[in-house]
Amino acid sequence: MADFVSIDNPHFSNYLLLLEIIPSLQCYSFQDKDLILLATNIEMHNRNHVLLYPKDVDSVSKAITPKLHTLLHFPSQIRLFGPPRYSWCFRYE
Repeated sequence: MADFVSIDNPHFSNYLLLLEIIPSLQCYSFQDKDLILLATNIEMHNRNHVLLYPKDVDSVSKAITPKLHTLLHFPSQIRLFGPPRYSWCFRYE
């Protein structure tokens, strides 16, 4: 993919940050420093997303989707309940 997209491209850099966040959510255990880094990366990704994909002023929808907003809650949920890989996330539970 590097042949087609420059690493300096902000859209691609934000995508790479998201690709860094997702595997970190699949870890078997977390330390406080891991959760601090995860929270920082998620906040940075969401901030960049709003800047890179702005919505019109008249638009009803927001730049941050529910999926991206949910990412913000993962560090505190991991502190309370442990790694997400051990959680059951059935929709109608």
